[in-house]
Order: sequence, then C-alpha cells, then structure tokens
Amino acid sequence: AKDRTESGFSPKFSIAYMPSESWTIRYSSAKALRFPLAEELYRNESTATSASVSDASLEPEDGIFQNLSINKTIDGGFVRVNFFHEIIDDAIFNQRGEVENVSISTFLALDEVETKGIEFVYNQQGLFGTKLRARFNTSYTRAKIKKNASNTDYEGNDLPRIPEYRANLILNYPVLHAVDLSTSFRYASDSFGDLDNTDAEDEVYGAIDNYMFVNLKASWRVNDNAS
Repeated sequence: AKDRTESGFSPKFSIAYMPSESWTIRYSSAKALRFPLAEELYRNESTATSASVSDASLEPEDGIFQNLSINKTIDGGFVRVNFFHEIIDDAIFNQRGEVENVSISTFLALDEVETKGIEFVYNQQGLFGTKLRARFNTSYTRAKIKKNASNTDYEGNDLPRIPEYRANLILNYPVLHAVDLSTSFRYASDSFGDLDNTDAEDEVYGAIDNYMFVNLKASWRVNDNAS
C-alpha cells in the first residue's frame, strides 16, 4: 500500500456576555477532525462465520460544532440551557449485516450528518435546606443523515444509536462526616441500529431499546488512606 499522510486545521472560538453577576450567555464554535483508525482503514479478516471489510480510502470526519449556552447561578449551584448544532462531513459508521449466514462488518462514510438539540442542566447543593446535593441533566437530540451519494435511500433517516431523549439524575446525601449515601438514575429512549431505519421492533434480540438504570451506593471514608 502507498504511504498516506493527512493533516488538518481545528480552530475554536468562544465569546461570552454577562448581563449580571448571575447570568452568562456564551456562544462557542469549533471545527474538529477525527482521523480514521487503523482498524477502519486496514482491518480485513474472514472466517467461516464472519468477515470484516475495511476501506483504506476513508477521509477524516470533518465537523463544525456550535453551542449557545445560557447559565444562571443560584444559591449553591447553577441552571444551564445548551442549544447545540453540529454538521459532520464524511462521518464514519460501522455497519453490520448478514449475507448467506456470514456476519459482515464494514465501515461506511456518510457524506453529511446533521445533529441538533437542546440540553437542560441543574446542579445544586443544600437542596430544600438540607445537605442533599443534586445533579440533573436531560437532552433532546435529533441526528439526521442529510447527504449520502453512495445510497440516497439513507438520506433523511435518523443516524443509528443516537437516542432522542436522555436524562441523568444523581442525588447525594452525607449522613455522617465520613458516610455518604447516593443514588443515580440514567434513562435513554430507544434508537435505530441500522442505517435504513427498518429495525423498529422493540424487545427483540439486537434491538436498541429504551432503558432505565438505577444505582444505589453507600460510601464510608475510614481514614485518609482507605474507604
């Protein structure tokens, strides 16, 4: 194979306006590149039941990322809203399929993917006048395949594996000076797994269903060296 060299330019920009001590409005923009991995470029393997097909001509993912943040400080914490918009050219996607009982994995470049959404963040200590600490965030995201010359049937489809809704909540309470109790909740809505968006069946093998994870934890700091 011929030697290959790639380079890129990745500038960032951010500007903030503070109308008062408790309010901050910030706009941020960045251009970022993700160069393909060696696996994506050169891994070609074949067995009786599976095959991996790489693409040595893959270009770097080239993205423009924008975010508008509105932040309000409150007693013991802050509230924030983020509006985000992303355009990625040549987005590399690992697609899996089956041909004649052989599982095939291949890396495809999608010409253009657009992602936009909104996120709400709430962090506070001393909730309800107690020692309770809370961290919460939730987001709504839409990721769409805007252009794909190699297969125009994918255009307008949702980008797989990106849930529309996500939410996380962490609660922490110091029972004693050295003992903390905490719980967390993680939720994500269901999403597609395939570029053609035909895998819409829920609760079957291979489906990417919605989920809720709950975690309970107790921590005891015995001393400075052990917990």
